[in-house]
Amino acid sequence: MTEISPTKAITRSQIRAIKMAQRAQGIEDGEYRQILDSQFQVSSCTELTRRQASELLTMFGRELANPPGQPKKKIRAGAAAPAPAQAGVTAMATPDQRRLIAELVGEIGWMDEAAYNRWLWNSLRIRAVATRGQAAKAIEGLKAMRRRQA
Repeated sequence: MTEISPTKAITRSQIRAIKMAQRAQGIEDGEYRQILDSQFQVSSCTELTRRQASELLTMFGRELANPPGQPKKKIRAGAAAPAPAQAGVTAMATPDQRRLIAELVGEIGWMDEAAYNRWLWNSLRIRAVATRGQAAKAIEGLKAMRRRQA
């Protein structure tokens, strides 16, 4: 198996796959840019290397049918979609988790997003919720805060 290049620029198919995965995950553009910045220190996916793009796709729970450097696979019409990410692979926060976080933040009554972001960093050392694990931690922390307010 050929290794994905850590230095070559991202491919057009990777860019398309990232955009499709972003939409499928329901990730807003601002949040998507935060993920790029916090995980890869770039502001656009076009600045990623092939390896970084592959990592981002794995985070989004997607894989390319034909990763760069791999032999072309023939996919017949009507074939089943590729299997979901394997166990132990980081999965992105679900739309339901994101909605619950937004509801809890609203119930707590922070006046602006900056206050929530400060709490997120000071309490959990997270700059932006990206993964399911981070979302779970944020939800539990917000629920505890809501209970203390009651």
